[in-house]
Order: sequence, then C-alpha cells, then structure tokens
Amino acid sequence: MAAVVAALLLLLSPLIMQSAVARSKPLPVVARVIQDRSTGLYLISVRNYDPNPLVLDLTGPLLWWPCMGQEEKEHAIPYSSGTCRVANRNHLPNCPYIDGGRPGSPEPSCNCTTYPYNPVNSKCGSGGLTWEWLSANATDGRRPLYPVSFHAVALCTPDELPSSSFPNLFQAQGPCSPRGNLYSGVAGLSRLPLSLPSQVAAGLKVSSKFALCLPHMAIFGGGPVHIPGSADDVETVTYHLSRTRLLWNPRNNAYYMDVAGIAVNSARVALPDGALALSSQGQSGVALRSVTSYTALRPNIYRAVLAAFDAATAGLPRVSQVPKPLERCFNLTVMNQMGTWTGSLPVAVDLMLANKKNWTFTSLSAMHEVVLQTLCFAFVEMGAGAAAAYAVPDSPAVVVGGHHMENNLLEFNLKMGVLHGVCGREGGWRKA
Repeated sequence: MAAVVAALLLLLSPLIMQSAVARSKPLPVVARVIQDRSTGLYLISVRNYDPNPLVLDLTGPLLWWPCMGQEEKEHAIPYSSGTCRVANRNHLPNCPYIDGGRPGSPEPSCNCTTYPYNPVNSKCGSGGLTWEWLSANATDGRRPLYPVSFHAVALCTPDELPSSSFPNLFQAQGPCSPRGNLYSGVAGLSRLPLSLPSQVAAGLKVSSKFALCLPHMAIFGGGPVHIPGSADDVETVTYHLSRTRLLWNPRNNAYYMDVAGIAVNSARVALPDGALALSSQGQSGVALRSVTSYTALRPNIYRAVLAAFDAATAGLPRVSQVPKPLERCFNLTVMNQMGTWTGSLPVAVDLMLANKKNWTFTSLSAMHEVVLQTLCFAFVEMGAGAAAAYAVPDSPAVVVGGHHMENNLLEFNLKMGVLHGVCGREGGWRKA
C-alpha cells in the first residue's frame, strides 16, 4: 500500500497550472477527499464559489446544499422541465410533498421543488432545483493538471434542513451566511442521472466511472491511476484491478455486491442458506454505505461472525468497558506486557465474493483503535448506533461501512455495474 499512498501524494500535490489544450479524449478529474474525524464522514469540495465541503453519499441521487443569496433563485429550473421529472423520479415515501412547485403543478410559473434526504439521520426536506458551476482538476493519473469547470444541476434547500439535521462540521463564513450556521450539503454518488459522477460524465464527456480511495481522493471519468514501482517507475493500478459484479436493487439506490459467504481465518462461517443474497424484491443483500463508519450485520449474521472471531482470539486480554456500538476490544498495553502483541491480531475476515474472489480485511482493517491502546473489532450488530436505520425487514443483510473501504481503490462502473478493487494497506482483494 505504500506505493498507493505515494500515488495519492502525487495526485494531491500542489496544483500544476497549465493551459488547456485541445485533446482528442477528455481527461478524468480528481478531487481531494477528507474525513471529519469527529463524525467519520467523508467530505469533498467541488463548488466553485463555496469552500464548504459536501458529505459523500454512495446512495445519494443528487447534489444538495443550503440556499445562500439570490443566485439559486436566478438559476431556478422550472417544474415543467424534464430535469424536474428526473429529480423527483425517486421520491422517498417518507418525504411529503408541499404545495406549489411539485411535479404536475398546474401553475406554469412554478419552479421545480424536489426533496433532499439526509443520509446521516434519515431526515428529509424540500428545496428548489437549480444549477451551478462545479470544478475539479483534470488528471493524467499521476498528478492534477489544470482546473476544469462543469455545469451541474443541484438542489438548494432552506437553511433549516442542513443546519438542524447535520452534525456541526464546519462554521460557515462570509456574507452569504449571515447567521453563521453550521452546515454542509451532500454529494450523491449513485448511478442515477443527477448524481455527481453521472453529471461529471455528461458534462465533461468522460467515462461513466468513478473511483474512491477513502479517505484521500475521488476520481471521476475513469483511469488510469499510476503508482511508482514498476521497471519504468510507473505502474497503472487500474489495469490490475480485480472485478466483482454490482447488483441492482429496485427498492433503493445503493450499490450491492454479490457475496456468497463470510469467513474468519479462511474458515467459512455457518449462515442460513441465502442469508446474504439480494432477493428479486430487493431484500437482504450486501450493500456499500459511505456514511456508516463500521460494517453492520444483521443480528443472526453478526452473532455467528463474532463467535468465530472470539474463537480466533481466545486467550487475548479483553477490555471490559467497550465503547458502543462496538462489542469486542483488546488492551494493547496489557498485550505488550504479556508479550502477546506482535503488531497485529491473528485474525482476518473475508467477504467471499460470488466470482471466487475474497475481499479480505486483515487484522488492522478488521479492527479499529478507537482510543489509544484499545483495539476493537470493527463490525457491529444492526440496530446499534448509526446502523439503526437498517434494522427493518427489507434492509440489507450486511452494510459495508467506510472504515472497511478505506485504503482500497474502488472503481465503480455506472453503466456496466462492475465494481473493481485493488489491494489496500490492510487487506484487499484476492483469489479465494
């Protein structure tokens, strides 16, 4: 993984300005991703005139942020437009319509109203559809080259929704935030037409792909990504990616993986038949969710995996006071004194993919040092803490959280439904 980190440092080095010359093929663009450590959320800044970052949401259908000043009103999109119909195509049942501006409104002067969803706390609101110029840096896979702007449709929400429903991430500054509200917005990364990657592809005429390497960067428009290390000191990472199929769920916008089983230390955990399969009605399955910190499993699945983990770590000194929602932690200080700590725990967790490959979380990626010298099993039972929204009958069986996506380069193909992965610092993709 050291080479991948080196590549990220190159990609995120100070901007190299050069004039944009005509190219036969448009270049992909790269944007820096950061993580708010207090919430675990991943953030990206892509707005031209607003430095406040947006929360990355793998399931989000569009971009939205607070209304500021008159610009959003001047760029409002009418209800009668096809864009308005697309924006409201996936209206959530728990987001009520409001009078005026709703799709089908008889008033021709109405602007389009649509309904943002906050993935952090499952709240929703309403706002006006507008457009704005976004920007990122063109890249050749080695470094940022020059800034590129593109036209994007977004949702402007009243101040109350972001400031009341988001964690206090950033203090807004300047004349456009007279009350100094604490807020942020959302950059949706789903396969729907108004998501950020879909709009980048349409606006810049690049491939309908995006790649994430959390918590470092996002690349929109395909590869390649280069790293030092080969004979000519450049190796193209994206030519060596493993692939697995992404599944479609008719009930939501999430990316689902085709997972056949779960193993601990290469021993398959006994689970009910079809426990991980995505049904034709959109139930169960294994989904990816960037706003969930830890991987959450349904109670019957979690208990079986935890029992296998306990057997693999029997005899190691555990911590009695465990930070919720985590359940199993170890005292590294005591392990050092006992001479049982060698830098990692003797455990690995595999998601056994249907294509006979494994997504492996080795010791330090399966674990998380939540406080100094306390290492915890980074899987939680659904219904605990941030996973509560998934404790419903038609929820995923497993939700892979951001912690387990970190330091893996994941490339999503929006049209083909194929997820690519490359080995990360702690774990990665390998043959079963």
